[in-house]
Amino acid sequence: MNITQFSVQNRRPYQEDRSFIKKFMNGDILLGVFDGHGGELAAEYAVTHTSSLFRAIDIETKKDPQETLKQLYALLVQNTSEYYSGSTANIVWIKDNVAYVAVLGDSITLIQTATGEIWQSPEHNISTNEAEAIEAIERGGYIDGVYLFDKKVYQGMGLQMARALGDKNLNRILNREPEIFHIQLNKDSWILLCSDGLIDPSHKTTNNCD
Repeated sequence: MNITQFSVQNRRPYQEDRSFIKKFMNGDILLGVFDGHGGELAAEYAVTHTSSLFRAIDIETKKDPQETLKQLYALLVQNTSEYYSGSTANIVWIKDNVAYVAVLGDSITLIQTATGEIWQSPEHNISTNEAEAIEAIERGGYIDGVYLFDKKVYQGMGLQMARALGDKNLNRILNREPEIFHIQLNKDSWILLCSDGLIDPSHKTTNNCD
């Protein structure tokens, strides 16, 4: 499988986004995209430690990829819980011609499946996912424009997402559970992991890629 990564820094004086590629001796591949916001600390932690956290998960657990990814995300959430900066976390584990995809936030994963269809991951952005917005409000949030705030812990910074790593000031209202999927691959399949800015920088569409 041919793999590459590419990053472009926008107008900020520093890059908040991170990505990684990890190939294992058994042929498995781990890919990740972390779109940081409010600083780079959460994304930097995730890109630096995801591989080691993954390796530390018990070999018996790895027989259940969904449980493995759940445990991996639980560790990432726990270890970034004190950061006021935040990050999305899209991770793909390619194993035995299956892509196991875990999604937290509004970064996007696109996959050409074994049947030739284009599969797109959901995004947890309140502007394009009404269910996520409603659930965040039920947890005590409120929406001002396109940003989500906590009614009790207003500190000036809102978020467009209802799920993320970090973002300590929104801890009470954010959902920290990833959505996990498995997608069958074949020799013609391809996978694209990207930040939301590549697909839909304005969040004015539902990210349909026709």
